[in-house]
Amino acid sequence: MSKKNLFIVITLTVMIAMLVSCHWAEKEAETQLFQSYTDYSILVKNDSTTNIVCFVGSPTPGNFIGGVRASALSGLKNDKAIFTKTTDFVLFCVTEADYLKYSVLNDYNSLKERPFARLYAYYNEDASNRGNIVYHISSHLGGQYKIVLNNSTPYNVEFRKDGLYGEPLCFVAGNTLKTTIYVDAGNYDIFPVFRSFDKSSSEILTTYPKTEKGNPQYINFSLDTATTEYEIDTSDFYDPDSFTLALSCAYITIQNNSRSAVALYKGNGATATPTSTGGIYVNSGKTMLYEAEMNRAPTAQDGYAYSSTYELAEGVWRVGPTQKKYDVPAITFEAGYMYTLIVTGNSYDALEVTWSNEVVPVDAAPKVSEITLK
Repeated sequence: MSKKNLFIVITLTVMIAMLVSCHWAEKEAETQLFQSYTDYSILVKNDSTTNIVCFVGSPTPGNFIGGVRASALSGLKNDKAIFTKTTDFVLFCVTEADYLKYSVLNDYNSLKERPFARLYAYYNEDASNRGNIVYHISSHLGGQYKIVLNNSTPYNVEFRKDGLYGEPLCFVAGNTLKTTIYVDAGNYDIFPVFRSFDKSSSEILTTYPKTEKGNPQYINFSLDTATTEYEIDTSDFYDPDSFTLALSCAYITIQNNSRSAVALYKGNGATATPTSTGGIYVNSGKTMLYEAEMNRAPTAQDGYAYSSTYELAEGVWRVGPTQKKYDVPAITFEAGYMYTLIVTGNSYDALEVTWSNEVVPVDAAPKVSEITLK
């Protein structure tokens, strides 16, 4: 073989080796980007058709906690430099394509202007409770049509689709304007709800602006080739002088005076019901707060009317340890009030479950947002 041909062979071999090396490096980087952690901070289910990359607060290198492939469930990184205590936060998601485009340029300011999704999330420092809450990325996200969200209130607002308890499309922190999300064409009924972390109960409270008749405020519109963009401003629902709010549910405190840890079971399922922050077991001598959502009560005039009360029949809910569950007595809940369920007994197989006669109103005023976008 001539020296010239030998040189060509060596050059091609080196180029092939470099290409293979680059390919495997890219595959390794992609694997790390979408790694699902067992010691996760939160669980995210991506119901969209787009790969996403997630940050805490806002997209910066120090706030990165992982990616989630389209249609996948993934545990995001539990970065101890980020998650130092139990807290609520903004889960800021961008598309994989945008992340690769701008991060290589170190242009994170552009990423801040291109959110794919923003969700109100909660980190629980108790690892045993983290798997009880799954945050969903809406399947309606990722289209070609725009919804521009303006939150001129000092409160955290979550915009939900098709009902007071509908799927969250986007979360906007207090005094934040021009948050744009891209969605599919279709009809949208959007409900603004105010979300705040109540430190005294360690639970997330949800309130909503209501009409004069007491029903949830919402706005409806269609996106299509004729209308490709729609803008929503919370000032349409918010007036500091006449802002009428209601709590979206009744609240139930389980006061466990027994010697066994107990959990709440709604319906006939064998799975315990978590609190809004993922708690399951009420330890002996402790209390935990649960929600009782109101049922839809559509009328001829309002398809989104909700009942202000919820009648619980005996035995529909159960409470107790895993070995033995006890029927919860019948009661009628009223939205905006706190009820206390008392569990007593010295042995797990001889517990008593009773309702306290004390029923107290819950303050419906949302807390001013304490979330900071790092």
